[in-house]
Amino acid sequence: MTTVSDTGQDEATYEIAPDLAYQRLGIVNVIFYGLPKQDWVLIDAGLPGTAGIIRKAAAARFGVGVKPKAIVLTHGHFDHVGALRDLAEGWDVPIYAHRLEHPYLNGTSAYPPPDPSVGGGMMARMSGLYPKAPVDVSRWLKTLPEDGSVPEMSGWRALHTPGHSPGHASLWREADRLLVAGDAFVTTKAESAYAVAVQKPEVHGPPKYYTPDWGSAETSVKKLAELEPETVVSGHGPALQGPELRRELHALADNFKRLAVPSHGRYVGAPARFDGRGTRYVPPKQGSPNVAIIGAFAALAGSWFLYRGLKKRRTVQNTVQNDLRGQNGDTRNEEGVQKPDAPEVERSLTVGRSAEELYSLWLEPDTLPKIMNHVAEVRSGAEGQMHWQMKLPLGQSLEWDTHVTEARPNELVHWQSLEGAALPNEGRVTFRPAPAERGTVVTLKLEFNPPGGALGSAVAKQFEAVPKNLVSKALRRFKSLAETGEMPTLSSNPSARGRGDNV
Repeated sequence: MTTVSDTGQDEATYEIAPDLAYQRLGIVNVIFYGLPKQDWVLIDAGLPGTAGIIRKAAAARFGVGVKPKAIVLTHGHFDHVGALRDLAEGWDVPIYAHRLEHPYLNGTSAYPPPDPSVGGGMMARMSGLYPKAPVDVSRWLKTLPEDGSVPEMSGWRALHTPGHSPGHASLWREADRLLVAGDAFVTTKAESAYAVAVQKPEVHGPPKYYTPDWGSAETSVKKLAELEPETVVSGHGPALQGPELRRELHALADNFKRLAVPSHGRYVGAPARFDGRGTRYVPPKQGSPNVAIIGAFAALAGSWFLYRGLKKRRTVQNTVQNDLRGQNGDTRNEEGVQKPDAPEVERSLTVGRSAEELYSLWLEPDTLPKIMNHVAEVRSGAEGQMHWQMKLPLGQSLEWDTHVTEARPNELVHWQSLEGAALPNEGRVTFRPAPAERGTVVTLKLEFNPPGGALGSAVAKQFEAVPKNLVSKALRRFKSLAETGEMPTLSSNPSARGRGDNV
């Protein structure tokens, strides 16, 4: 099978037609449509934290400061819309998506929960901890035309290819038989961290852990195979072209149940159901007898490192490091020695309260239990200690205790796990005045050493950063608690939940 110009380097841009190029951002691709130095369109919006990388690639191809005419989405899963709001706010351009994707793009509903029990590799095992909340870009959101045309993309058609998501759209240009498949099918094994990391070229069905309707997914693959595409770029994996691509795609379509559908899983027996309001029914969670305890630890460790774990250390990383980690993300200790590759994340948020108020609030015994309950159950202990319990698959859990090692009034709180902790970790929160007396900049940093012995070491070597949503969510909760006295919730939005599960 012919791979189109993909050398396996992250963040590089590969041209597969004079007016179409794609950029690999770790586990996912974003696509640029338009001739260099002319009008252009962005297709999909990558992982959280990649807005700066996308802007840089766009500036190199189309010119500094040249914004797109539009953003077109294949679907709204977190790895395809991670930078969407940042880009929309900066560019102020329309965002087009199929009407059935709108509930997941205007904050109305969330997708059905992923299914880690489908197997296939670490990417699947850790899917239960991927971001689930919908984004809200309703200010810019527009519907792809019912006639199949694609705004600002003359000669292209949008094909409704549901299954992986209810409003999934693939883009097709008949003139050169070029297909943007999204995740209707992909060109690497999306469930495997190794395959995703090395971009091993293979035609596969949609990512199993995020596909809630296998019947529709099969119909969509058959529809795309009938097009006989010459070149394909999907949401995951390298762009492929040629007769072997078509042979593999037909093989997938003809043997979809055997090659694509998992042998067990939450959505295998019955699909989730949707309508124009979003997710309406989620099947009950199934047991996962084939997921070993080691898989649970792999899920835990791998979940910390989703984004930068697939990035190679290159000079381009230095240019975007501030965008990914914040200005205070240096990993050297006080002696200037580089620390080992311990997974860590640091984020900042401005809160409209004084440093004195926020410092006092942080030290209140019930604050951490409130703002950290999406990471672990936290309970206050004796002499200022905190007991943490993190739930894992198969009814397992990790528990550890932390204690405050340094506290500077109105400036800093630093805590660390006690010796022998199941998940050695430390955290630091700092408070500094915001510019123009707008409150206080609160910076939260968490650092973990993953469990699992040799497994943990291998995972830490392959993956080296924490998904920012865990820390960002804690900061947003702290901000809400400080400014309103209440915690944000989805409890008033029944369409954001399914049979008691956070979706």
